[in-house]
Amino acid sequence: MSDKDLDELVTNALKSGEWIEYKDEKTGRPYYTNKARTQSTWDLKKLLMKGALEKREKKGESDSVKPMSEGFLCPITQEIMKDPVIDPHTGHSYERTAIESWIKKMGTSPMTRLPLKMNHLIPNRSLRIAIEDIQATVEAAAKKAAKEASVKKAAEEAAAKKEAVAITKYWNYKARATAIYLTYAPDKVGRVDAAMKAYAGQEEVLIEALVAKYGPEPEDDRAPLTEINRNYKAPHVTQ
Repeated sequence: MSDKDLDELVTNALKSGEWIEYKDEKTGRPYYTNKARTQSTWDLKKLLMKGALEKREKKGESDSVKPMSEGFLCPITQEIMKDPVIDPHTGHSYERTAIESWIKKMGTSPMTRLPLKMNHLIPNRSLRIAIEDIQATVEAAAKKAAKEASVKKAAEEAAAKKEAVAITKYWNYKARATAIYLTYAPDKVGRVDAAMKAYAGQEEVLIEALVAKYGPEPEDDRAPLTEINRNYKAPHVTQ
């Protein structure tokens, strides 16, 4: 996030009344308070910057890192800076190695083409801290998202496995019940679906009841898988 973006965050916080500015009588330095805490200018900027990123994350803006990082890019390399230095004449920051290499070759500012020397460059510590803070926040958010995705995937796989087991169990019991009806009372095979519904969760009790009423389960349990049974539409009747 650029210095302009940070200043805008502070301005908005002051306009909203969330924070109040006051100056130290001895040093004249500005400080900010929200009654619960007091922050220096830079500490407030870091706090607001972190809050802005978290709000974007909650809104599901997957590209929220991009606008946050635009001010972190070196104008020369177009990569996020690791050791930023600032040109005090223009206010532009560069990656140290990139601008030093530029000055050695060109001896000018990349932005203005005016003369620029090595000893003019000043370490931009505030920008470096901002970059490190944002990167740490982004990395933490990425790890959190990866963990949540892993947990969600595991839950979905477990649910799918449980459903598959339940379906297999259901059709196994239905096949056994159908086999009994086909063997002893084929005219009543249409009652299978209604019976399965009535004994949902107690399918073994249903099988025991049918065995007690009609006789032992047939040895050939392939009967329910015949073409007749697969195409049979059971009427809505009770056992």
